[in-house]
Amino acid sequence: MVADVSCTNCYDRGHEAKDCTLNKADLELIGSIAAFIGARLQHPMPETSRRAGQSVSTIGVTQYKDKFGYVRIYCTLADRDLVQVKYLQAPLQSASPEPPKGFRDKCFRLDAYHYRNCYMEMIEIIPRLKLRIRAQADYNELLMDDVAEMKAQVDRLSRPDPNNHYDLLGGMRARYGAQDNEDLKARLSVLYDPPSLRDWVGDA
Repeated sequence: MVADVSCTNCYDRGHEAKDCTLNKADLELIGSIAAFIGARLQHPMPETSRRAGQSVSTIGVTQYKDKFGYVRIYCTLADRDLVQVKYLQAPLQSASPEPPKGFRDKCFRLDAYHYRNCYMEMIEIIPRLKLRIRAQADYNELLMDDVAEMKAQVDRLSRPDPNNHYDLLGGMRARYGAQDNEDLKARLSVLYDPPSLRDWVGDA
């Protein structure tokens, strides 16, 4: 693997962009990378698909941009409105007008894998910008190299910090419905595995 050569001292970390030693051509790529990932997260299915024209995911993307030299994409996995649209399009939907929890959970799992795949493939294409691509991601916890690195990150964030009394993992536990940090690691581990073929060809 090529080492990430991103500068880690920009702006509030030590200097302004004009003083950054990172290759300026690489910095100019950040906005385009954000646009590519942002578009791919929600691109429509091709005409040859039985879901032609429908979005490939239920990820709601509200904005993507270069923010202080980092890829920044504001999005929501299993966006409530998009899940509702997908549910109403499903040929085997139940009589209920609202998607059941199982349907939403399945959408979230497929979205999580699609989200991770879009980011990780871009990192594979431009590994030297790994930090710039994933550091500011909304779901950064899904973008570690593997499950071991993800667990190490959770452990690192769970250690008491005398300079910061804020629970850095509280919001993450709430997002995934985890009871504690071990449960959080278990729930995240599942999202690192590709969905089954049945998941992909099903209606959610």
